[in-house]
Amino acid sequence: MPITSLPAESLLLILQSCDSISQAIAFSSTCKRIHSVYSSNIYTVLGRCGQRDIPAFSEAIMAVRATKIVVEHFKKGQFPPAPFPLPLDVDAQEPSSDEVRQVLDWEHLIRCIEDICLHNTEWGRQCYYSIYEANSDKRPSKWFTWRQNFHRSMYQSFMIGAVLCRQYQEPLAPSNKDDLPEHFLENFDKRLDDPHNPEKPLMTSSEMAYLLKYPVFNFEAYDDQHPVYGQLADFLRQQTENHQPFESEILDMYPEDATPEIDRDHAKVLYPEMVQCLLSSMTLLEFEGAPKIFKEEDEKAEELSREVTIVPLGLFYPERITMPTNPRTAHKTLLLKQPLSQNKKSTTWHPSSQFMNIILEIMHSSSGQPNHYGEEYQTPPPPLQVFQYVARTFLGLRFSDDAFEDEDVEAAHKLFMHHPLICGIFLDGWPDLIPTMFDTLDGEGEYDAYYA
Repeated sequence: MPITSLPAESLLLILQSCDSISQAIAFSSTCKRIHSVYSSNIYTVLGRCGQRDIPAFSEAIMAVRATKIVVEHFKKGQFPPAPFPLPLDVDAQEPSSDEVRQVLDWEHLIRCIEDICLHNTEWGRQCYYSIYEANSDKRPSKWFTWRQNFHRSMYQSFMIGAVLCRQYQEPLAPSNKDDLPEHFLENFDKRLDDPHNPEKPLMTSSEMAYLLKYPVFNFEAYDDQHPVYGQLADFLRQQTENHQPFESEILDMYPEDATPEIDRDHAKVLYPEMVQCLLSSMTLLEFEGAPKIFKEEDEKAEELSREVTIVPLGLFYPERITMPTNPRTAHKTLLLKQPLSQNKKSTTWHPSSQFMNIILEIMHSSSGQPNHYGEEYQTPPPPLQVFQYVARTFLGLRFSDDAFEDEDVEAAHKLFMHHPLICGIFLDGWPDLIPTMFDTLDGEGEYDAYYA
C-alpha cells in the first residue's frame, strides 16, 4: 500500500512524528497530497516537531504567552492582570498555530542574540572555539547542550520581564492616587535632555519618597517583597522540579555549605538555571560594559526586516525589536529597539513608563535607601532583585557582599560578565578561576526601613 494512499489523518501523524522541522518539510515535498496535508496543518506540524527541534521550545512558548498578555492589555491602555495568569507552559495548553508562528520569530531573535554573543563577547568567542570547534567529534551533544541552556535562559529572562511588568509599572499609574506628588514624573523625557540641571533634577525627593512606599522600589525590603516576586519565583521553582541536567557536572555548582529551603537535589538543578538566566539577563541589560546588543537608531534600517515584540527585564515596557533576515549577520547590524507608543487618550500607564530602567537607576543611586551590604559595597542593581529573591527564598543564598564591588577590576560581577571561561556556565559549571556571585545567608537581622 503506497504511503500516498493513507488517510490524511495518518499522513498528519507521520508529519508530526518527524524529528525536525526540516525533516517534516522535506517529507511534505515528496508529493502533492502530502504537501497538501502539510499546508493545511502547517502550524500543528511545526508545533509538534518544534518541541524536538527548537532549543528550549517550552520556554519559548512561555515567553510568547507572557509577552502577548502584556501587549494585548497595553494596547487597551491596561496593565496585565494581577495575579499574572500562570502557568504558561505547553503542559498547561497545547500551542496554537499563532503561538507556533510567534515562536519562530522568537527563535530568530535568540539566534540573533546568540550570534552577537558568540562574536562580540569574550566568553562568546571562547565558547565558539572551546566548545564548538574544539569538540567537533562531540559537537552534536555538547553544542546542543550549550545552545539549549543558553536559549532557555534568554527566554526565561524575557518571560520574567513580562510577568513582573505590572509590579513595576503600576506604582507610577496616575489613577486613584490621592497621595501622588504634584507633577509626578511630569515631562520626564525633557528632564533627561538636561540631566545635570540642579534646578530641575531628574527626580525630586518627593517623587523618590513616594516610590519608596512600594516594596518593588525598596530594594532591600525583603520581608515585604513576597507579593512582588513570590508568584513568579514559585513558578520558576515548579518549572525546574522535573528538569534533568544535560551534563551531570553542572550539579556541582550548588555550594556545599548552603542550606536550601527545598530538596537539595532540586536545588542543584534550580541554582545553575538561575545563574544561567542571571548571566543572560545581565548581558541583555548590557551591564558593566557588555557589548551592545540593541540600538535605538539605524541609518541602515533596510538591513533589518524581521520584527518581534518583547518586554525586557529592567525596562518592563513593550519594545519592538527589528532584526536582520539572516541571524548570522546580527553581530554586525545589532538589533533595533523602539518602545511601543501609548494610547494617550485612554491609558493607565504613566507617560514616563518607557523610562523605567532610568527611574530604577535613580532610585538605586539617589533615594537614600539603607545599604545592608555596608558603605564600601554596592547593593545589587534593581533589575536583579528577582534573582536575589529566588536565591534567598529557595536556595539559602544571597548575592555576596562584594559581588558588585565597583572599584576592584577583578570584582565578581566583572569577571562574571567578561571572563572568557564563564561560557562554561551553560555547559558544565562555574569555572574555578571566577569568584562566585553568591554567599550563604548569615543572619543579617530584620530589615529596618528608613528613608533619607
